[in-house]
This record gives sequence, structure tokens and C-alpha cells, in this order.
Amino acid sequence: ESGAGAAVLIDSWGFMMRVAKRLRKKGFGGKIIKYVAPQVWAMREGRSKILAAYVDALLTIHSFDAPYFTRHGLKTIYVGNPVFDMDYQCGDGAGLRSRFGIGPDTPVLCVLFGSRLSEIQKLAAPFADAVARLKREMPDLAIVAPVSDTITEDVLAAAGTYPALQDVIMLGENQKLDCFAAADTALACSGTVTTQLACAGVPTVVAYRLNTLTYLIAKRLFKPAYISIVNIAADEALMPEFMQDDCTGENLAAAALAYLHNEEKREQASRALLAQTAKMRGDKTRSSSARAARAVLDLLKPT
Repeated sequence: ESGAGAAVLIDSWGFMMRVAKRLRKKGFGGKIIKYVAPQVWAMREGRSKILAAYVDALLTIHSFDAPYFTRHGLKTIYVGNPVFDMDYQCGDGAGLRSRFGIGPDTPVLCVLFGSRLSEIQKLAAPFADAVARLKREMPDLAIVAPVSDTITEDVLAAAGTYPALQDVIMLGENQKLDCFAAADTALACSGTVTTQLACAGVPTVVAYRLNTLTYLIAKRLFKPAYISIVNIAADEALMPEFMQDDCTGENLAAAALAYLHNEEKREQASRALLAQTAKMRGDKTRSSSARAARAVLDLLKPT
């Protein structure tokens, strides 16, 4: 009734599919466009067929999404991931080192605890053990951790429980890019931040733990060999990953030391991460939002 030429349904699988079905039922005459695909590459591949039945086109943020949907006849357009729209290599590493009395040749590890309380609770112990092992091996190692306001209290509580974490310089999230620039290596909870670290070319060790029941279910359903988007896209462990029982302080410390003790290995990892994220970014001249807007306008053109 509105006469709109298109309805763009953003993310939120359950709610947006109800909207798409209602629009079809009500005889909506415009294009129904889904922006952000369900992660069928990870699990629930049947959703791709359902989506194809109710929308006219899909704008996807992952370069490897398309085959899952085009096989069902759904027009799929890769517009890029918003995470790639930001420059993650513009931090002031020298400035951060100067502010905290860290020498220019002192090795630096950047620790990213995650963004949820559950992640901090699951990773605090192995991260603390890893930090303790690293400090024993490299007493001069400086460790920094940019922490968002939403989890600051949780991280500080973890440091109270695990004294080894008191060796970590806790900083505000506004200093994250400075930490990236100063870091020789990073230890990070799996999530968007690992893609950001890859964009900055920081050799990174990835960690994740779930509660046991959730892990057993996910293990049966989750299809990719990796959990990090960059590794999934590359189909290669450009960032070593340690999941569940493998996520131990011993393993995390050993993987970090492999980078910290070997400059050539760090440089190779950095080059590989930068090359892969450049490939995933695609067109550098326009943001992902601009490409999405252009795609919508193109879809509205009369055929």
C-alpha cells in the first residue's frame, strides 16, 4: 500500500523472515532484499533454501556466502563487511610505548579478553596461565589489554582472582589501535576483534571456550574447520586457534612464544594476514554501506 519499491530486511533471521513472509502474503509489489545472510556456511544450511523462497535478492558481507544461495536461484551480491571500512593500521604504537615506559625494543603482547562476561569467565584462567608462563620465559615482556567500559569490572574481577593478570596493563578501548600498533603478537578471544587484528597485520593466537553442553551441540552442527572468519575465508590457519580442551595456558603460551621468539615468523604471519584481509575487503574506493546502497538502487532499476 505504501508504494515502496523495496523492503530491505537487515540481519535478525527470525524476525526478518516473518516480515518477508508477511510481505509475500500481503502481495507486496516491490523487491524484498535481505541484507546480511544467515551463517549457513557454519550450520543450518537449509535456511538458504527458505531464504530463496521469500526474498528477491541477498546482499552478503562474506565473500564465501554466495554458493550457498545461488544454488537455490537467489541473486546474491557481495557488498563487503563493515569491519573492513575502518583503518586498523593508524594506531600510535610509539606513543603508547612512550606513555607507559615501554622501550622501543621491548616485546609487547596485546591481550583481548572478549566482549561478554561469559567469555571472560571461560578464558580468564587459561589467559592467566598463559601470561604467567610468558612472563617466566620473557621477564621483560610488556602486556597490554584494551578493555571496553562494558566489561571493565568483569576483567578487573578476573585479575583479582588470577594474580598473573595483574601484570597486564589495562587500558581503555579508545587505545585499542595504539595497542595493535605496539604489539608484536596478540592473544585474543575469537570474535570480530580477530578480524580487526588481521587487518592490522598483528600475528594473533585465537582462543575460545564454551560450556560443555553447548560445545558438544555446536561440534555436531558447526561445519567449518576454523572459527575465525579470516581463517575460514583463507581455508588455512593464518591465526592458530585453540578451542575448548585445547585452550590451555600451555598451548596459548607456546603459540605466542613461537611468534615472540621469531621475527621472521611474525613478519610472514603479518604479510599473510594483510594479504588475506585485502582480498576479503575488495573494492577500497567505497564503504560496504555505500556498496550496499548502490546494490539496492541497481536492483530497483527496470529490467
